[in-house]
Amino acid sequence: MLDLQFEQITYFMVHERLNFPMLAAIRFLAANQVCSDHCQILNRTWLTKSGLSVQDMDNLSKGVPVEVFSDAENALLHVMRKVLAKEAVHEKEMETLRGLGWKDSDILDACAQGNAIIGMSYLIKAFEK
Repeated sequence: MLDLQFEQITYFMVHERLNFPMLAAIRFLAANQVCSDHCQILNRTWLTKSGLSVQDMDNLSKGVPVEVFSDAENALLHVMRKVLAKEAVHEKEMETLRGLGWKDSDILDACAQGNAIIGMSYLIKAFEK
């Protein structure tokens, strides 16, 4: 399992389209969903070091477009919020993301990254005591 975790980290470290701030934003949103304080703090720190302001962080938490992210990145973060909230993503939204330059594999990768945080948080909670 640890080898799989390291493979996933390596995969995302060299991802063509999902850069470090986007991945940190996705993990931050997922951590907010499952109330994972340590993960929220870690990703908040990384986002701050990547140039996000206090206002940007507040906007990210509230679902408001973040100024430092492009329209395409904000659109993907919007869909990520839906996935994390267990809401359906409709074909029109997928077409919008594709029109903004995202490939289906990018969208799936972003969703997988967010869901990996949720899954890991469940394991941590199950065995933390």
